[in-house]
Amino acid sequence: MTMTHLGSWIIFVLTFVLAVSPAHSAASQNLIKNGDFETPCSDIGGIVGTWTPWGLPAGKDPSFYVVDTERPHGGKQSARISRTSKEPSVWDTVLASNPKDNPFFIGYAKRYTITFWARSAASGRSVLGILSYASVDPFRNGPLGMNIPFDTDTEWKEYSFTASYGKDFFIASNEQWFGYLGFFLSPNGASNARTLWIDDVRVAASDMADAGRFINFATLAYEALPLRLTSGSAVDIRINAAERIRRANKKVGGIAQASFGRWGEKPGYPFNLTNGEYTLSKAIENATRELQLPVTRFYDIAADNPSASAHSEPFKTFEEALDKAAWYLKRIGVAEETTTMELDDVFAVKRLPPGEWARVVSYSAAKGYRFQQWEIGNEPFVRNRPCPIGTYGSAYSNGADYADHVVAVSKAIKAVQPNAKIGLAIEFCLSPDRLIEWGVEVMQRAAGHYDFVAPHGYDAGINTALTGDAQLSEYERGILEGNDRILTIARKINALAALNNPGRTVKQIETEWGLHQATDKKNQNQMELNANMVGTLYRAVRLLYYAREETVSESSAWNLFGSSRWSTGFAALYPEAPEKRSMLYWLYYYFNRHVGDWVVAMSGTSPTHRSPDARDLPRVPCLASVSDDEKRLFLMLVNSSMKNSADASISVNGFKLSSSSIEAVSLTHAEVNGSPVLSTKEEFVHPLTVVERDGSLVFTMPSKSVAFITVTTR
Repeated sequence: MTMTHLGSWIIFVLTFVLAVSPAHSAASQNLIKNGDFETPCSDIGGIVGTWTPWGLPAGKDPSFYVVDTERPHGGKQSARISRTSKEPSVWDTVLASNPKDNPFFIGYAKRYTITFWARSAASGRSVLGILSYASVDPFRNGPLGMNIPFDTDTEWKEYSFTASYGKDFFIASNEQWFGYLGFFLSPNGASNARTLWIDDVRVAASDMADAGRFINFATLAYEALPLRLTSGSAVDIRINAAERIRRANKKVGGIAQASFGRWGEKPGYPFNLTNGEYTLSKAIENATRELQLPVTRFYDIAADNPSASAHSEPFKTFEEALDKAAWYLKRIGVAEETTTMELDDVFAVKRLPPGEWARVVSYSAAKGYRFQQWEIGNEPFVRNRPCPIGTYGSAYSNGADYADHVVAVSKAIKAVQPNAKIGLAIEFCLSPDRLIEWGVEVMQRAAGHYDFVAPHGYDAGINTALTGDAQLSEYERGILEGNDRILTIARKINALAALNNPGRTVKQIETEWGLHQATDKKNQNQMELNANMVGTLYRAVRLLYYAREETVSESSAWNLFGSSRWSTGFAALYPEAPEKRSMLYWLYYYFNRHVGDWVVAMSGTSPTHRSPDARDLPRVPCLASVSDDEKRLFLMLVNSSMKNSADASISVNGFKLSSSSIEAVSLTHAEVNGSPVLSTKEEFVHPLTVVERDGSLVFTMPSKSVAFITVTTR
């Protein structure tokens, strides 16, 4: 089997309420073979191919899986899964129904009820995976991927869960997937010894008469992202600087601040974790201001939050935190109006009551602050992973519960601040294809009561196990296909928001995003790929399209402060090393200076990459914009090739090149897999020679580089 689903299972967690089901009718058909484990055999992997160990090699030891005759629930045998310990970061002991030899077929307008009996040697938690492949020869992932925790003790107990069309998956009427089950001995993060018995597994299907009422996100009509360039052997672009297409989006080069005092080394940044004192040096404060951030975002800002996390908070009340936020934003030059504030704890373990939201917002308005973007909850859709104060997402039993809370909070806030903008957190983080319960459903249920949706457009779509030339090709593929996929999802979200909120303008404000790779050895905050040359190219492509095409209204990437010793996966600045910058820092520094006021007409050719859905994605996309006074022309190009330089010729009409000055830099680094931490600017920022020739700009972009060019009329 492929390992692709394993990463998805670990991250894309959906929770369902555990329930004991009624007894099944004898006539009910079981779609799973050998669910009672009665086939005589000594090891699970050999039970006529119906069940098999699954996952990482460390979890496939045959001794972990046994057909047991001691105290079965029914018949003479049950399946026993056990181990003494494991690496805490990996789900590696999994008994799965074989999708090749023992699938249950998933179809349109169906609900699948999965029941089983389980007990354990000691009380604890296991996880049921309900998953799918679109094909099994070769293996190709299907959209259904659920992980459902269940708690067991020493006595047999029956469990029942469902997977329903329109809620948990969508499928076309002419399609059929290979469904399968996975019994995970323990949740991700658990390393304790555990023994689990499973017996009498059943899968039954029923028809859904109301299937037509569900919005299928996969087939939702939307306007595809314009690519502007067609396939060609060279970068040959024609720009008409006099033809304005639209206002350029200058609010996408933001970076999220996180909460006060976190995501950096102690004592905490920008405020001390224990006494609330300001901790930024002049060098770091100046460097932050030099980014010219158009937007930013805070979350989980005060210790008086009834859902406050286990992390220390420098401020005891929301009021004190808002005062400090306003003071700090003035120092770094970011407007309160474009700062998104999220008050709940980072782990969505508890919810802030509507009355408390209203109290805080009322205080903000009374103080004359211009905060108006209030995001309700941080990633409430991330479910059932351990966190320092409980379990992620446990504040809400499901998406409907969250949507109802947003409606109540929206009413309370707008009673005290009528111009407030309410943000609905929707599922996007790492799983853009699973926008059902925490996207489609919550947007429908809370319709009319939110003013923006707040996805987190992370992407973990690069296979980091490859080496050599295959690795370089994979990086190029991930940069181009990953961004195109997420940009497509973002544009579909806009269509869905409009469909659910007729007559109202609902924006999309992305409050976190970035390349989000991780391995079993490094988490995403430590993964240098997320912020080094590869991560920089990934972000550059996204920023280019965000500024050029109408997709998101505002965007803040993750995150501003980190440590140059351990948190190198996302950060732009390292307060404990004020002389250092990350590669991402220089990307945002130049990007926020090279987006003009108007996007201008552009056409031409570029070498392209063919995506799985037959889109020819430019390997060297381009953004062309001009200032309001038409005296400056700004160009941004990204060469996503890891190996090949790109000769570029850009002809310009409607702008006097011959009497203009040209300034240009190239952001590039020789090491593809190196650290993003830079000791000097010159390691990464290089002069780029651009010459004017017969009304065209001619230059050569190095491989894996971002070019910023400013042409100014004299």
